[in-house]
Amino acid sequence: MIFFDELYVLAIIATSVFFWTVVNETYRTRFIILTSFIALAFIQLKFSIFLVGLVWVVYRGSLLLVKQPKGKTLTLFILIPVIVLLLFKYAGVVFAFLFSNENHFSQSYLVPLGVSYLSFKMIAYIVDVFRGTIKDPKFDELLAFILFIPMFPAGPIERYQDFAGSRRPSFDPIFFVAGLKRLVIGYFKKVVLVNFFLFELLNQTLLPQLKETGVSPDLPSGLVLLYLVGSLFYAYLDLSAYADIAIGYGQLFGYKICENMNYPIVQKNLSDFWDCWHISLSHWCRNNIYFPVLGKTRIVYLGLYCCFIVMGLWHYISLNWVLWGMWHATGLYFFSHWSRFKRKHRKWTKCVNPWVARVLGAILTVLYASMGYAFITMSKTDEALRLLLALII
Repeated sequence: MIFFDELYVLAIIATSVFFWTVVNETYRTRFIILTSFIALAFIQLKFSIFLVGLVWVVYRGSLLLVKQPKGKTLTLFILIPVIVLLLFKYAGVVFAFLFSNENHFSQSYLVPLGVSYLSFKMIAYIVDVFRGTIKDPKFDELLAFILFIPMFPAGPIERYQDFAGSRRPSFDPIFFVAGLKRLVIGYFKKVVLVNFFLFELLNQTLLPQLKETGVSPDLPSGLVLLYLVGSLFYAYLDLSAYADIAIGYGQLFGYKICENMNYPIVQKNLSDFWDCWHISLSHWCRNNIYFPVLGKTRIVYLGLYCCFIVMGLWHYISLNWVLWGMWHATGLYFFSHWSRFKRKHRKWTKCVNPWVARVLGAILTVLYASMGYAFITMSKTDEALRLLLALII
């Protein structure tokens, strides 16, 4: 990953210092475009050139939508980044089917860095132009937004207007130092907690024990629980570490990038969990999947399931990721009914100490979210189901 190459780390920090010597804001934007493009070109030159052309197409489409905001034009220009995402990220599934070798695609072609994030950012940009939220599209601003190297590899999925509006016009030493501190926190999470501690625990200790005994309902429930909860914490710390690093580097350039994690593992219910977990992705799906489906059908739970299935498929096209999405959608479905029950029977719920209810709710939320990781950590669906049975029975 680009963030863990010593030369790139030093280059980004040195570039951020030089960035503030450029007085004109227009030149600063172009400076970001140039340096980000050079960094990406060293990794994937052909895709970097292709990406600039793709951004130009999206920009021309946004100009058309400003003049004539038609649904057909919107659909056409949404399909462009969707096709790019499907082509580059999911062609491996097709190759695996055709050649019976899941590595054939990755061995023949390089999957572009950050393709999932940039595709969703482009879709959100086009939709915001259609809705009138963005009234004056500018090619250089859009290109800087898409190429900006701190957000490119692993998000978050920042909104264009938030990105452009957050830029500080002048150097702020306090903001700059805060960015450096955020970088230290992010690298500590990733290098020490994730790569050293949790990776060793999960892959060198717990997973071999699961494979040795065979994934079956007869597995010790304590071992399964520890593995699944550990997987949840691994994902949480890994994703939050990348968010810390992106936010920290963004602050070096004067940008306030959106938070992507807000302590989801201490939330009292699954709804609050998803308000705080991978915030940029969950909010993107809520605004662009859930609300449109709800508006068209007036069926709340259809929008909910569509939202989480898309969220699962965004990670990877597989039955396991679909089941992961359905697992969380089902959890939210039952939680909504539980919330209605509590409102109707307030006399019963008042008897429970609020602090006890909150702690118990947080524990149950972590357990439920952890159980969903059975579908992610196991490559086969039947293994995931047997893992869950071992935990439940």
